[in-house]
Amino acid sequence: MDVFILNDCCVREDTLTQSLKERLKAANHTITTNYKTADILAYTTCAGTGPAIDDCIRTSYYFSIAKKKESILIIT
Repeated sequence: MDVFILNDCCVREDTLTQSLKERLKAANHTITTNYKTADILAYTTCAGTGPAIDDCIRTSYYFSIAKKKESILIIT
């Protein structure tokens, strides 16, 4: 499966993102930069303040309408 991963500039979550990429590659998944064709979209954020929460909601909404209909959107 093609997997798109977005870490929304969260330094705390960078280790998680790198670990996830390594595990997916080891399981023969492909990491892609094209969210429009990805089978799975994983959005990692640490939205903990007002502006960050707003950005997370906007980005999540955008991905929900821009992804392929059958794609899975995971927000962590």
